[in-house]
Amino acid sequence: MSPHSFLSFLLSAWCTVDSECRQHPRFIATKRGSTVQIYCSCETSYLSLAFHHISQFRGTKSILYDLTNSKPNFHVTVSISNTTAIFTITNVQKKDSGLYYCSFTTREKEHRTTCPTELKVFVKSLKSLKTRNTMKDAIIMIQTVLIVLFVSVPALMILDKNTRSDPIEEDHTYEGLEIEQAPMYEDIVTLRTTESKWTAAEHPCLE
Repeated sequence: MSPHSFLSFLLSAWCTVDSECRQHPRFIATKRGSTVQIYCSCETSYLSLAFHHISQFRGTKSILYDLTNSKPNFHVTVSISNTTAIFTITNVQKKDSGLYYCSFTTREKEHRTTCPTELKVFVKSLKSLKTRNTMKDAIIMIQTVLIVLFVSVPALMILDKNTRSDPIEEDHTYEGLEIEQAPMYEDIVTLRTTESKWTAAEHPCLE
């Protein structure tokens, strides 16, 4: 099961656990470096209060704040009234994505908030993410068009050249002869031509 599926399953099952303690908002989507606030309230008086985080990537659980054993945490600040606690997370980062919930300990038992808060931190703003996706689609489209042009244009040029020009017949007169034999072959051809002319007309010696 992926971390996101695990968190979704945990979130759906969590909302039926307890109704005395509540928490809001249910979902926060923000960019890196922002400040978010989570509100927790409990109808009964409590002895201790804790603020928990379940990481989206590792699935590990950690306590960010504990009223009975409070340690300095400059990343999370808490403002507590009689029945309400406000948790402020400053300079949120990608690793802060996950589920956040509060737990209250009374004299009878430990209460958890009915529904935790899911925090989703984006590295860039939503507008920049949409712009980046649009640019990626445009680059892919341009690459596809260029590939089609590079393949089709040369093929069309070769086909057009073959249809327009007829093959030129080569002269094979001197094929197979050495360079020294070429003048001798020319003399033989000239002699044969002269003899054929004498045959067609009257021979000069027969006058």
